[in-house]
Amino acid sequence: MDFEEGAVPSSLVELGTRINAIVLLYQFKRDAAEACGVSVEQLKRYVRGISAPPFDVLARLAAGKSINLNWLATGEGGMYGHGAIGGATVDEELVGRVADGIINVYKEEGAHLPPIEQGRLTGRIINKLVSVYEEPRDRRVGLKLALEELRSDLRKAAQGNTTSGKRQA
Repeated sequence: MDFEEGAVPSSLVELGTRINAIVLLYQFKRDAAEACGVSVEQLKRYVRGISAPPFDVLARLAAGKSINLNWLATGEGGMYGHGAIGGATVDEELVGRVADGIINVYKEEGAHLPPIEQGRLTGRIINKLVSVYEEPRDRRVGLKLALEELRSDLRKAAQGNTTSGKRQA
């Protein structure tokens, strides 16, 4: 499937194709599954485009083989990115905490967030935290503030949508 330049493909099948390209870099599928913290069966569902992988799973898979996260998410740019975002090493713990926090806030607020949007939001929050806080422990405090801001934004959006009967963010 062809996309216009700059377009972000949203197909799980296309994402699965890129995930498979990374999986093939591992000697065994189980090694790839272990790298991203899922079962081999779940990894196969991601590869086939049956299930949408959470951003933290994609980040761990990419980090294990120094894959460009932008390429993995969008198909744009080169496959290899030296394991870095913006020239900095990926802080897997921070990525996991941000992604987990976003998932929890959306779940608690009863809102839906597609996986690709979760990845984008995770990236935006990480970029903000890294630019504002130098120390990793300070970023954790900043993350709490960012998640409370996200919760507040979701509640405001929900109040604005009460007349339509739908709740989205």
